[in-house]
Amino acid sequence: MRKLTLITSLILLLLIAGCVKPIIDDQTGNGLGDSIEEDKKIDPQLLELLDKKDNVANIKYEYSRPPDDAKVYIYSVRGDKARVDLPRFNVYPKDQPKIDTVYLEFDERIATGYCEYRDICKGIDADQPFEVAIGNYFQKTPYDWLKEIPVDKASIVGSEQIGPRTASVVEYTEGGTLIRVFIEEFYHLPLRVEVKSPLGDDYAHTYKILDMERVKPEEVLHQQR
Repeated sequence: MRKLTLITSLILLLLIAGCVKPIIDDQTGNGLGDSIEEDKKIDPQLLELLDKKDNVANIKYEYSRPPDDAKVYIYSVRGDKARVDLPRFNVYPKDQPKIDTVYLEFDERIATGYCEYRDICKGIDADQPFEVAIGNYFQKTPYDWLKEIPVDKASIVGSEQIGPRTASVVEYTEGGTLIRVFIEEFYHLPLRVEVKSPLGDDYAHTYKILDMERVKPEEVLHQQR
């Protein structure tokens, strides 16, 4: 009788063991131990550089995109809105309005131009809105570039001087395109982004930070004159 009970218990234990499955990480397909090991490989210095990637944008900077467009635009960004102070143009096409300021609403994909300040605005109502194409003025902010850096694929490959500031160079590949982000070591925000396509379509974005965390709500909305 005891022997029969022992045999039955062993059979039950074998059945239970056969039903237990190893713990699998849904994202990696590996065992949990493998997933933990992968996490350990993420560079802590990179995580520190990206500590502002989830912050709400509040920044003022100069932006240019040489060699395609070497003119300097001044962006004041607060949350999902921005104001763009345009460079002075020598010639204004006849079919385009004379404007010196554009207000952007990122979430709504709306861009509205005004002629607010300069001598080009003589005779133009400063409160008259002009609908303009958002694609002509919308560019990724430094925060946007931070959000796109994949921590599991990117790595710090060195540092470089950009003007008086030192920047860590973060490099990663996305869809065959090499992206190098130069992150300033004090603000932890990009000063330059280089995009190198395998098709040879290379370009760069440059940012000169003018102010941080002091853009007021009224600065990104047109104020009636």
